[in-house]
Order: sequence, then C-alpha cells, then structure tokens
Amino acid sequence: MKSSVTYLLFMFTFLAGNVSAQEIYELTYQFKEDSTRTIYRGLLFSNSDSTGFLRLTAINKKTKKRVLYDFTVSLKSNEVSEKKKSFLLADSLSGTYLFASSDEFTIKEGKQIANIDQLQLWFKQDSLKRRVEPSLQTPYRTEYALLQQKNDLQLTRLLSEPDSAGTAKLLYEKTGITSVKRLRLSSFSKSYLSQYFTNSELYYEGQYSKKQVLAVRNNTKPVLYLISVVNTGDDDIKSTCIADGKNVTHFFSRVASKLGLPYVEKVIQENNFNAVNVRTAIKNIYPGKDDIVIFHYSGHGFSYKDDDQNLFPEMALYYGTPPNWVTLKKASINIEEVFNTIKAKGARLNLVLSDCCNTFIKKRRDEIIDTVDRDRGDKEINVRVAMSLFMKAKASMLISGAMKGQKARGSVSYNGFFTTSFLESLGLGLMSMDVDLQWKNIIEETEGATMKLATEYKTTQNIIYRVCDTKNNVPCVQNIQYKAAK
Repeated sequence: MKSSVTYLLFMFTFLAGNVSAQEIYELTYQFKEDSTRTIYRGLLFSNSDSTGFLRLTAINKKTKKRVLYDFTVSLKSNEVSEKKKSFLLADSLSGTYLFASSDEFTIKEGKQIANIDQLQLWFKQDSLKRRVEPSLQTPYRTEYALLQQKNDLQLTRLLSEPDSAGTAKLLYEKTGITSVKRLRLSSFSKSYLSQYFTNSELYYEGQYSKKQVLAVRNNTKPVLYLISVVNTGDDDIKSTCIADGKNVTHFFSRVASKLGLPYVEKVIQENNFNAVNVRTAIKNIYPGKDDIVIFHYSGHGFSYKDDDQNLFPEMALYYGTPPNWVTLKKASINIEEVFNTIKAKGARLNLVLSDCCNTFIKKRRDEIIDTVDRDRGDKEINVRVAMSLFMKAKASMLISGAMKGQKARGSVSYNGFFTTSFLESLGLGLMSMDVDLQWKNIIEETEGATMKLATEYKTTQNIIYRVCDTKNNVPCVQNIQYKAAK
C-alpha cells in the first residue's frame, strides 16, 4: 500500500436516516497480509453526515517507536474505483453486511512496520437495524484476487455446512478487526487522545479540549466556504484573473485540507459571470456561528467620481462595455455590499477580497507583459499557526487592492499584484513558527508587498481595508486612505 494521502470512502447511505449523531469505537486490527502479525490499536469515528476517520497505531518492535496511520472515513455502499471499493451484502440467514476497502493512507508519525497491501473493514447491521457496527467476522470470502474484479459487485458467500442433526451451519472468517468496543465521549482525556494524535494536532491555545478535538478531527465543523468570482472573458485581463482564481481556490483548499475542515467551493466565471449569480451564490450559503466564509473577486472594477459614500470599488460583473448607464448600474455590485451581506450571516471569520481597479469609471485594470522568474511552489503549512488564524480569529475583513482613484495592476509573472501579495504574505505567515500571528500582521505584510511590487513596475497601488470584530460590538478598524487618493 502506498503511503500517500487519501480518503477511504464508505458512507452510511443505507442507514443514514437511523444512525445517531456520532458513533465512536475503539478497536484492534490486524492486516491479513502482514508477515509481522502486528496488532494495531484503532480509534474509529463515524458521523450521521457520512464523515469520520480512523486512526491506527502500533509500536515497531525493532525501533521501539510508534507508527500512526490516518484514514478519513465515510460509508457508501456498492462503490468501485481504482483506490477503494465497497459492497453492501444481505441475505435472510446472515443479515446485512458492508465491506469497505482502501489501498491508500497517510502516515502521521513514524515509519511502516510492514508493507500493507490493503485495509479491509467489515460492518454489520445491529439487531435493531439502527446502525452498522464494526464486525469481527463475516460470512463472505474476502480473498484479494476477488477484489480486482471491478465490475463484480458480489463477494463469494461462504457455503453453509449441515451439523449432525442436519441443520445448516453458517461458516464465517475473520475480518481483520480482532476486538471492538463502543465508546462514549466521557472516555476521552488528554492522555487517551495522545495515543491516536500527534502532539502538533493536540495543541490549540494549549491542549485541545474534547469539544475542539471532535469539531476539527471529525470534519463536522467549522466549514470553510469559498466563493471565487473571476473575469474570464475580457482579453485585456483574463489571463491574470484566471491565474488569480486558480491560485486562490488552490490555496484555501490546501488550508482546509491541512486543518481537516469540510470545504465548500463556488466559482463564478465564464458564462455565469454576472451580478445575479454573485448575489445568488452569497444567498445560498448558510454558515454556522463557527464557520469561515471567504469571497474573492478578480476582474475589472471602478468607482463613481462624485460618490463620497462608497470608498471601496464597484465590481464590474460583465464583459465588454455596457450599452448604457442603467445596464452598468444593474451589472455592478459594490464590494462593500458583499462584505455587509456576508458579515450579516453570522460566521465567525469572514474574509472579503477584491483585486480590481478603484478608478473613476473609464479606466480599467492593466495587465503588464513581463518575464520575471519567480518561485510559485506551495509552501508548507504550520498547523498551529493555521489553527490560530483560521480556528481562533473572530473577525470580518474587507480588503481591496487599490484605493479610490487608483488602478489595480497585474502582470504575466505576478498575476494580480494584490492577490499575489496577499497569498504570499499569508503563505509565509503559515510557514512561520509564530503561533501568535494575527490577521493584522498579514494585512500589513500584504500592504507593504503590494506597494513594493507596484513600485518595481513604476506605478503606485495602495490597498484599503476594514476589519470588524464578529463577536464584540466595537468600532471597526479601517484604512481607506481616501484623502491621499483624492
């Protein structure tokens, strides 16, 4: 089995209406093809929303160090793919079973004790048919060769044998699960959880609380929502806007994955790029009080010259030039409207970003042709810093790439100057060891980086921002630099 990140997918689709909110099991497991016959201790979580995870841990007898495997778990019957397979099997004699397998995993700590060919898990419906539970035995044969038959959704049923009285006797074989015990939340303590989590995972302003472990590691919440709006139709800017959009979605999907958060992404571009779809996308998200909402716009923008009330830019949500003033007004949304709408939904952390011009209506965003050689590689993410920024912060932030009267620049090498500066400042912050890093530090770094990049291209560009506390009724902090721009 390859030691690379994956998800063992098998969801409670056939019992979803009856399972309780969360089932937790402690188990022991032995891989059938493991010549060392190592017994692994396991902690299995499964949720009514079809998510969960399995941790397997054991001590290497030679090195005396532990190895810790992580499988993200869900249940879906009769699924066949290259990396995973699952089958729902039922008959009147043996009852209902679910078989699930996967040949990928993540090693969270240590080195493999032996090469593992495949994880195989069996579940059986309980007597009241309310849930499925891990099963120590199965009446179905699970020889590995059978599992290569991708189009065959039936495993071989073990033949029954009559006893001395002529009564049919069911035959069973071991599943690999050697013991199982259902747990309650009260079973958890810091010392217990340390058996199944690394030290870095068990820190969040000190040690994790039980609630925090369950919320983050079970992928139930918080949820990270991302709405990305990208101008892909105007030839003068579309190449840098498309790159901005891809970089933003890639970056935040990595953050969500690193933190184990559910990730919901909505991209508005091409023929869907218009004001109606932007408002609909925002309307259709329902964040909880601990969730995260990120909105990013990359495209043309403008400002009305005599409008002293709106210091943040209008997003030009159309391609080409509108035929008249009425169409222009209907096809544009001020980014501050987006900010206020998202903020009112009550999520813990809101981040609204616009990389567009804030110039008076006739000027448009530039795209500079250059050939700068720069590193675009992904940066490592320090989980403790990411937890501080994304799991602890309680703020609503509106940041735009140019103050009123200014153009937002982009180049072939750097894409949008503001978007690139923001992602690189945030990326470098997440690489650091500074667990006290704050969003204000990221904003300050972005401000400096945007100005520096613009200067290198002999132009001027200053970001503007507003930062509000989502939990306390205190004045927002902002820097709109309007007088300097006017």
